Amino acid sequence: MQFLPNYGGVPRELLKGVFDRTKVGEQGPFVVWGFRSNHLSAGRGLYGPFLIGQFTKEDDGKRRDAGMDASFWPAVHTLTDLGLVEPVGMLLDGDDHEAEIIHPYAIRGGEPAERELAAAAEMAARAMVTEGQFNWSVEESYHLVPVRKHIAKATVAEVFRLKYRPHTTATAAWYALMQQTTAEYIDHYQTMMKDRGAATSAA
Repeated sequence: MQFLPNYGGVPRELLKGVFDRTKVGEQGPFVVWGFRSNHLSAGRGLYGPFLIGQFTKEDDGKRRDAGMDASFWPAVHTLTDLGLVEPVGMLLDGDDHEAEIIHPYAIRGGEPAERELAAAAEMAARAMVTEGQFNWSVEESYHLVPVRKHIAKATVAEVFRLKYRPHTTATAAWYALMQQTTAEYIDHYQTMMKDRGAATSAA
């Protein structure tokens, strides 16, 4: 299982959760996007060793190697059930392989600071939408994030990360960067909420 040592782009060979995206609202220079989990995706470098050359036909007519359901996905679920890996959401500046990570958006697993950041982003987004828009997003299981308009294809993907990481220089560097990044963006979203509150009071 590949572990992200930094916040660069998301490697193609990573196991990741893919999210749907929808526009929920808009305010000033920001668009409030809603994201909800859709399916898991994996690169061939991960599932290749599990392929057996026997195929089944899917409902959409595509062929699927029987080794995926017989071995690969059960192995993934076992690692997750044992708590050895965890999905950690990341907000990206695009929806292709060139996309870069903006910041963590941990709605399930992740470090406490990463989960706090996701909560701060959702609170800021909630302040930018109407009550009806917010209630709809909850009913449809969307998680909200405000993103500047010029990032037109922002998306969220969950990467599967080792729960218990090796004590190495790379891990220490990643952890320090994660703490710095999350602190900066938490402050960013809290400032957005204060500005929104001040604007509402003035009105």
